[in-house]
Amino acid sequence: LDETVFREAKYFLDQEVNRILVDPNLSAQEKTSQILQAKEDTAKKYFTGDQISAFGAAADLHDQTVGDSQRQITLALGMELEKYQDAQRQIDISENKLILMRLE
Repeated sequence: LDETVFREAKYFLDQEVNRILVDPNLSAQEKTSQILQAKEDTAKKYFTGDQISAFGAAADLHDQTVGDSQRQITLALGMELEKYQDAQRQIDISENKLILMRLE
């Protein structure tokens, strides 16, 4: 996979996942379903052929690596992982809104 294209696709996917995960109106099952659909849609938007499944595998590996890092941070800070991840999602969403406002 091209690193630049992967980075852009992963960024796009992460924004979609954040939006889904912070939606209080969705059940856990709905969130899981929508995340899987977002991953598939993103892969098809940015890649073709075998690269579609390669993106899914690379995105999963990236998430596992980041997840391991986040677990270490939360342990060091004495926080719950889920609360840390929710805070990170809110920060990401707020940063994106600020960036978009500056671009207008």
